[in-house]
Amino acid sequence: MKPMLVAGNGLSASFMASLVASLPVSLAQGEGDVVLLQGAGDWPARLMTTLAQGAKRIILLDPAPVPELGPVIEQVEAAGALLLLCETHSDNPAVAPFAAGLQPVFSTVTVEAQGEDDLASLLLAQIRVARGMGMTMGELLNATAGQDQALAMLAARLRGQEVLLRLGAVRCRAGLARLRWMAHGPTDSACLELDSSGKPRPVVAWHVNGDGMRNMPSLYENALRSILRKAVAGAWPADTQALRDWASDAALALAIAQG
Repeated sequence: MKPMLVAGNGLSASFMASLVASLPVSLAQGEGDVVLLQGAGDWPARLMTTLAQGAKRIILLDPAPVPELGPVIEQVEAAGALLLLCETHSDNPAVAPFAAGLQPVFSTVTVEAQGEDDLASLLLAQIRVARGMGMTMGELLNATAGQDQALAMLAARLRGQEVLLRLGAVRCRAGLARLRWMAHGPTDSACLELDSSGKPRPVVAWHVNGDGMRNMPSLYENALRSILRKAVAGAWPADTQALRDWASDAALALAIAQG
């Protein structure tokens, strides 16, 4: 089988070398098939340049929140390009099976994040994990933000049931960077804790109800490896709806971070 060639844009040579070395033989470093685009800094400009250079399949890694993405989405559509988002937390392969095991019995959901990223990025990661859990965002009820901390409450829905969503983001330069999703109801509680480094580390996942406590087995694969496997299997989005959803979530994160 011919390898799928992976090129990096905004990624260090050492990162690319270690990434490719850890992947199956169906992938190799080279030019042509897929471009991995780092989502830090002015990534929309680099994406536009990448499209102008003729790239047709792009994986966007942890894009930082930006206020306006309409022109970029239009350019992706005009170029006929396929774009996959890859986000350290929401695309962690532990999220989907954890969400699949949840029952709609919760009344409140709390998402906490701490790390060195700016508040908008921390909030965006929380919102994206909530969406990955099958939640839809409703009205922003209240929000407050300072230099290193932001709190917000939103009306939301989880599998059709109304829930109160609480977000709490804290910037810190010491301690473990992590994201924790917790849900509580009259008889059930559930928790999923994800490491923020992107390394294939075990997750903390449990669900408690009247029958006792159930732990979910850990998955030792990070988001990027999971997304690349999907790319090899041909699981590319047919349109830009996922990018439009991301843009909506980014706008919400920026609004909360700006107080």
